[in-house]
This record gives sequence, C-alpha cells and structure tokens, in this order.
Amino acid sequence: MTNSLNFAIYNVSKIKKAKEFANFTKNLQKTLDKRKKNSYNTRPRTVGLKRVV
Repeated sequence: MTNSLNFAIYNVSKIKKAKEFANFTKNLQKTLDKRKKNSYNTRPRTVGLKRVV
C-alpha cells in the first residue's frame, strides 16, 4: 500500500515538474520572439538617405 502511494506521489511530482518546465520553455520562447520582434522594429532601416524608424 505504502509503495503504491509513494509511487503515485512520485509520479505527480514528476508531472508537475514537467508542466513547469514546459511553461518555462514556452515563456522563454515568447520572450525570445518578443526580443527578436523588438530588435527588428527598433533597428533604423535606411531607405535611400531617409531614415525610417
């Protein structure tokens, strides 16, 4: 009985960790995308001699 209980607790904690890790990676990807987008938007692009920001 105690064995199965411990096993269940272990599995739950593992699933929780996996979920947290997934969220972490998702957020990381989001921030990277945001940074990429921002860097692209903030970089002044030159069209001829006129600077377009």
